[in-house]
Amino acid sequence: MAQIDNGENGGLAGKSQADIHNAPDVNSQKLHNTKNNHKVRRIIRLKFSDYIALIALSIAVLGAIYNLIGWLKGPVVSFRSPELVSFHCFPATEQGDNLICGSDSNVMIAGTNMTYVNAGRAEYSAVLLDETATLEIPSRKSALLHWHEFSNVTTLGAQGTLAYATVIPGASSIAHETRFFAREEPCVSPCDPREDFVPWSVFVAALADPKQAIKVKFSAKVSAGGEIEQSSECAVFISDAVRSEFKTQGSLKTRITSLTCNY
Repeated sequence: MAQIDNGENGGLAGKSQADIHNAPDVNSQKLHNTKNNHKVRRIIRLKFSDYIALIALSIAVLGAIYNLIGWLKGPVVSFRSPELVSFHCFPATEQGDNLICGSDSNVMIAGTNMTYVNAGRAEYSAVLLDETATLEIPSRKSALLHWHEFSNVTTLGAQGTLAYATVIPGASSIAHETRFFAREEPCVSPCDPREDFVPWSVFVAALADPKQAIKVKFSAKVSAGGEIEQSSECAVFISDAVRSEFKTQGSLKTRITSLTCNY
């Protein structure tokens, strides 16, 4: 007699032995997935204070990265050479109401302005350590002149001050006129420690000669994460009228001011 499936066999009739064997594994996998979903929900369900902590951590990390980039960059200083250059005889002696250059007078140079721009962040300053001006005229060996005085040319009647190491603030700039004088340079005898002193009479002769070009190399040494030196050469523009004036008056001329630099 045929047997009737009345459900007492749990609906297993018609199923293969493999299906019956794999059923518990499927159920256990579903239970495992359910537990994982609960864990994810617990992670996502953060308290308000947890979100604040995450935001604070993110800000701290970004701040650390910003500071690291600034530290790696440090101060970034660029030197902008003078646009104008002046030449004076020194010392000049009084003769009545006038000044005259004597046989012991030498050349002094003024550069207007020596400008420094620090493109680094405000907290990263640099220090200006030294400035020099090298005078080049064809009739003699080049001469090295050193910084001696600063003058704030933007202030009417301002007195010059002795040159000194100067801070260049970050995200800022400084500018000043610098006056350069020759010094006795240490050397091993036999030598001439005064070879950088250029007699005013020699300089005047070069000014009066159209064939002689006059150049000045301005250099600056800066401490900005290590000592660096920047320089540029100024080709002094001298008009025919100025040359004619010096040819006529010679050493009676005690100075020539505000000549344009070509770079």
